[in-house]
Amino acid sequence: MVGPFHDFLILDRDVDGDWELTKFIRNPRAIQLHDDFVRYIADTLAWIPTVNPAQKCSQFGLCMNGPTIIESGGAATSGMVFNAWADLLSIGPQVIALTGGFSWTDNPALDGEYVHLQFDRNEIVLALRQLAIWSSQVRMGNGRLYLYHDGL
Repeated sequence: MVGPFHDFLILDRDVDGDWELTKFIRNPRAIQLHDDFVRYIADTLAWIPTVNPAQKCSQFGLCMNGPTIIESGGAATSGMVFNAWADLLSIGPQVIALTGGFSWTDNPALDGEYVHLQFDRNEIVLALRQLAIWSSQVRMGNGRLYLYHDGL
Protein backbone atom coordinates (compact mmCIF):
# COMPACT_ATOMS: atom_id res chain seq x y z
CA MET A 1 0.00 0.00 0.00
CA VAL A 2 1.23 3.45 -0.88
CA GLY A 3 1.78 5.89 2.02
CA PRO A 4 1.72 8.22 3.81
CA PHE A 5 2.53 6.31 6.97
CA HIS A 6 2.96 6.94 10.68
CA ASP A 7 6.04 5.29 12.19
CA PHE A 8 6.26 3.86 15.71
CA LEU A 9 9.45 2.78 17.53
CA ILE A 10 10.26 1.66 21.03
CA LEU A 11 13.32 3.58 22.23
CA ASP A 12 15.62 3.37 25.22
CA ARG A 13 16.79 6.63 26.76
CA ASP A 14 20.11 5.06 27.82
CA VAL A 15 20.88 3.86 24.27
CA ASP A 16 18.90 6.12 21.94
CA GLY A 17 18.89 9.36 23.88
CA ASP A 18 16.10 11.53 25.13
CA TRP A 19 14.30 13.65 22.53
CA GLU A 20 16.97 13.28 19.82
CA LEU A 21 14.21 12.18 17.51
CA THR A 22 15.28 13.38 14.07
CA LYS A 23 17.69 10.45 13.73
CA PHE A 24 14.72 8.04 13.88
CA ILE A 25 12.74 9.48 10.97
CA ARG A 26 11.88 6.66 8.53
CA ASN A 27 13.77 4.14 10.65
CA PRO A 28 13.69 0.64 9.10
CA ARG A 29 12.80 -0.89 12.52
CA ALA A 30 9.60 1.16 12.70
CA ILE A 31 6.12 -0.29 12.70
CA GLN A 32 4.13 1.59 10.10
CA LEU A 33 0.41 2.32 10.13
CA HIS A 34 -1.17 3.98 7.13
CA ASP A 35 -2.36 7.55 7.70
CA ASP A 36 -5.93 6.63 6.66
CA PHE A 37 -6.05 3.93 9.35
CA VAL A 38 -4.54 6.19 12.03
CA ARG A 39 -7.17 8.80 11.21
CA TYR A 40 -9.89 6.12 11.34
CA ILE A 41 -8.92 5.18 14.94
CA ALA A 42 -7.93 8.73 15.96
CA ASP A 43 -10.87 9.21 18.34
CA THR A 44 -9.58 6.34 20.48
CA LEU A 45 -5.95 7.41 20.16
CA ALA A 46 -7.02 10.73 21.70
CA TRP A 47 -7.51 8.87 25.00
CA ILE A 48 -3.77 8.22 25.30
CA PRO A 49 -1.72 10.61 27.49
CA THR A 50 1.26 11.68 25.39
CA VAL A 51 4.02 14.29 25.18
CA ASN A 52 4.60 16.64 22.29
CA PRO A 53 8.40 16.95 22.27
CA ALA A 54 8.38 19.81 19.77
CA GLN A 55 6.38 21.97 22.18
CA LYS A 56 7.56 20.23 25.37
CA CYS A 57 4.05 19.80 26.69
CA SER A 58 1.71 17.04 27.80
CA GLN A 59 -1.33 16.31 25.69
CA PHE A 60 -3.66 13.52 24.62
CA GLY A 61 -3.42 11.71 21.29
CA LEU A 62 -0.89 11.76 18.50
CA CYS A 63 0.57 14.69 16.61
CA MET A 64 -0.59 13.83 13.11
CA ASN A 65 2.18 15.87 11.47
CA GLY A 66 5.07 15.49 13.84
CA PRO A 67 6.61 13.57 16.71
CA THR A 68 4.75 12.26 19.74
CA ILE A 69 6.08 10.40 22.78
CA ILE A 70 4.15 7.79 24.75
CA GLU A 71 5.82 7.41 28.13
CA SER A 72 5.07 4.99 30.95
CA GLY A 73 2.11 7.10 32.11
CA GLY A 74 0.31 6.64 28.78
CA ALA A 75 1.56 3.16 27.95
CA ALA A 76 -1.21 1.24 29.75
CA THR A 77 -3.86 3.15 27.81
CA SER A 78 -2.04 2.80 24.49
CA GLY A 79 -1.62 -0.93 25.04
CA MET A 80 -5.33 -1.34 25.73
CA VAL A 81 -6.31 0.76 22.70
CA PHE A 82 -3.97 -1.12 20.34
CA ASN A 83 -5.07 -4.52 21.70
CA ALA A 84 -8.76 -3.61 21.48
CA TRP A 85 -8.42 -2.65 17.82
CA ALA A 86 -6.40 -5.80 17.13
CA ASP A 87 -9.07 -7.93 18.82
CA LEU A 88 -11.87 -6.26 16.88
CA LEU A 89 -10.17 -6.41 13.49
CA SER A 90 -8.98 -9.99 13.98
CA ILE A 91 -12.57 -11.26 13.67
CA GLY A 92 -13.09 -9.45 10.37
CA PRO A 93 -12.54 -10.72 6.84
CA GLN A 94 -9.07 -11.04 5.30
CA VAL A 95 -9.54 -7.69 3.57
CA ILE A 96 -10.81 -5.12 6.06
CA ALA A 97 -13.03 -2.55 4.34
CA LEU A 98 -13.54 0.69 6.27
CA THR A 99 -15.25 3.98 5.49
CA GLY A 100 -12.76 6.84 5.42
CA GLY A 101 -13.25 10.57 5.43
CA PHE A 102 -15.60 12.52 3.20
CA SER A 103 -14.01 13.83 0.02
CA TRP A 104 -15.21 16.16 -2.69
CA THR A 105 -15.31 14.72 -6.19
CA ASP A 106 -14.61 16.08 -9.66
CA ASN A 107 -17.99 14.75 -10.80
CA PRO A 108 -20.50 17.64 -10.92
CA ALA A 109 -23.36 15.18 -10.40
CA LEU A 110 -21.95 14.33 -6.97
CA ASP A 111 -21.07 16.74 -4.21
CA GLY A 112 -18.70 14.24 -2.68
CA GLU A 113 -18.35 10.75 -1.32
CA TYR A 114 -16.73 8.80 1.47
CA VAL A 115 -13.34 7.28 0.76
CA HIS A 116 -13.35 3.47 0.74
CA LEU A 117 -10.36 2.07 2.64
CA GLN A 118 -9.01 -1.47 2.44
CA PHE A 119 -6.38 -3.09 4.64
CA ASP A 120 -4.95 -6.57 4.97
CA ARG A 121 -6.34 -7.91 8.25
CA ASN A 122 -3.30 -9.95 9.23
CA GLU A 123 -0.81 -7.14 8.57
CA ILE A 124 -2.72 -4.55 10.56
CA VAL A 125 -3.53 -6.92 13.46
CA LEU A 126 0.14 -7.97 13.67
CA ALA A 127 1.25 -4.31 13.76
CA LEU A 128 -1.31 -3.41 16.44
CA ARG A 129 -0.34 -6.42 18.59
CA GLN A 130 3.34 -5.42 18.38
CA LEU A 131 2.46 -1.86 19.40
CA ALA A 132 0.57 -3.28 22.39
CA ILE A 133 3.62 -5.38 23.34
CA TRP A 134 5.88 -2.35 23.06
CA SER A 135 3.41 -0.35 25.17
CA SER A 136 3.63 -3.02 27.86
CA GLN A 137 7.42 -2.88 27.75
CA VAL A 138 7.31 0.91 28.11
CA ARG A 139 4.94 0.59 31.07
CA MET A 140 7.32 -1.85 32.79
CA GLY A 141 10.50 0.03 31.75
CA ASN A 142 10.73 2.32 34.80
CA GLY A 143 10.82 5.47 32.64
CA ARG A 144 13.80 4.28 30.62
CA LEU A 145 11.74 3.18 27.58
CA TYR A 146 9.32 5.21 25.51
CA LEU A 147 7.25 4.76 22.39
CA TYR A 148 8.10 7.24 19.66
CA HIS A 149 5.52 8.15 17.03
CA ASP A 150 6.52 10.06 13.90
CA GLY A 151 3.54 11.59 12.14
CA LEU A 152 3.56 12.48 8.48
